[in-house]
Parts: sequence; structure tokens; C-alpha cells
Amino acid sequence: MIGSAPCAVDVSALPVRRSESPETPSAWKALVDHTTGDRMMIQSHPIEINGVFVGAAIRLDQGYRFVALSLRLDDLDGVIRPHLQDIRALAERMYRVAEPAVS
Repeated sequence: MIGSAPCAVDVSALPVRRSESPETPSAWKALVDHTTGDRMMIQSHPIEINGVFVGAAIRLDQGYRFVALSLRLDDLDGVIRPHLQDIRALAERMYRVAEPAVS
């Protein structure tokens, strides 16, 4: 249950990069409201580039954390930036640089 009062999310147990933790699903159990013990839903924003869903930006207390779904953006996975538009711009820039050359 999500209460009306804002709650801090304990992100200390979340993996920084998906490659560092093969047990990522169990790490998400840390998303619990410590005042009530209820599970919390985190806010996320899909990141699309030219109609391709390449990842998501997860809202944290200190900004947004990028979760890469595209292998082109694997180096960006786990990066935290203060603003959503920073994540979008960085993802688009890296995605375009990693595009295969058309011959």
C-alpha cells in the first residue's frame, strides 16, 4: 500500500549495475516503507529513442538512476543524474554513438 505521505526508499541493497548482482530480483525486496512495512512502488520513466525502448529512469531522492535495457547503453546502466532530461540526453547521445555504421 502506498500512503499519502512521502517515504524514503532504501536503495542501499539495490545493485549498482545489473552485471554485479545475479540476484537482482531479490534485491528489490529492499523497497519497503520502513514506517509501515508495506511494499512501495517506485516511480519510473521509460526512455525511448526513435521508438525503441532502451531503458528506464528510476526516481530516487538524489535524482534519477538509469536502468539500461539496450546493450548499446550497458555502460550507462546505474548512472545517476539530478534531472530526468539529463538521463534522456545522455542515453540518446550514447545510443547514437553506438549505432552501427551503415555501408
